[in-house]
Amino acid sequence: MILMVYNKQVCKEFLLPNIHDADYMIALPHEMYGLVEDVDIKLENSSIGWELVNNENYRVWVNQENRERCLLHHEDIVGIKTENGEQLQIIVVDSAITFRVMEKYDISMMKEISIGKNSGNLIQYRFMELVSGFHANLIHHSDGWYLEDISHNGVFCGNCRIRGKKKLVFGDHVDIFGLHLLFLGEMIVVGTHYGELNVKEDILKPMEIETVHPEEESRKKQKEQAYFNRSPRNLATLYKEEVEIES
Repeated sequence: MILMVYNKQVCKEFLLPNIHDADYMIALPHEMYGLVEDVDIKLENSSIGWELVNNENYRVWVNQENRERCLLHHEDIVGIKTENGEQLQIIVVDSAITFRVMEKYDISMMKEISIGKNSGNLIQYRFMELVSGFHANLIHHSDGWYLEDISHNGVFCGNCRIRGKKKLVFGDHVDIFGLHLLFLGEMIVVGTHYGELNVKEDILKPMEIETVHPEEESRKKQKEQAYFNRSPRNLATLYKEEVEIES
């Protein structure tokens, strides 16, 4: 199970461990989430599943009702209200983070890439009701690529919500509620663990990466020039002056 802990500033995924009949804590640093103090989210696992439990520094809210504990289900959205009045949301996904197949796309000839749940986007992504029809744009300018947020719920780069536009640098990780994009200059890598993802590959072309077969690699090595060491033709002259050794 994955929990996305979200507020107006940050959205971060937490994978719950494969444990049974045990307690677990998720630490939310105040610097990251813009809180007055750190918050530790308390969870308990039992035979019925994972439960979110009230703690001394927050209360659990479901459908505007305070709960002492809440059994978590797929696509639940649970509210957290801290003792300082700050609010967070926990989005529940009944999925495991396994080895994700990420597709690589060539953007060297692109000018703009739209992202959202509507069919008119080059990258169409839908998850619950969190993704807007037109959620974000990747726009190429003379000085590089920019990420633009045009959504209601936010676009996150390095777990932090961007405001307006952000210039992307090599290696930036963009997260839109489970849609993951990695910016690699003239290439983007796209994938998700959950949600519905469709890329218009007739326009946004997949990268063609040459496959190297072991047999071909072996033949290439056999053709390489072999190098070996031989004795040098000119040896350095040895020191010949007689040396008297005292007896």
